Amino acid sequence: MKKPTETTDPTQTQPTKSESTGLTNAIETVLKEIEPRYQQLKLAHQIVTDAGDREVPRSTRVDARKFNALEAALTELRRWKAQLETV
Repeated sequence: MKKPTETTDPTQTQPTKSESTGLTNAIETVLKEIEPRYQQLKLAHQIVTDAGDREVPRSTRVDARKFNALEAALTELRRWKAQLETV
């Protein structure tokens, strides 16, 4: 019986070790740039959440949609980095 032939999707190929290292370094650079600002936003978001209905200074407010998008992007970058480190 003939085995089905495997087709490879060029968008799903595994990076080489060199490419993986380069991508990992790029992700680390992005994370180093974004993480401090993210921590500030996370703290501001927590202050607003804890404040509830009380008046919160405008400088402390965080757009929840933007914050959630940033958090999701950082999570995805961390996931990619972890996957690349296993190559």
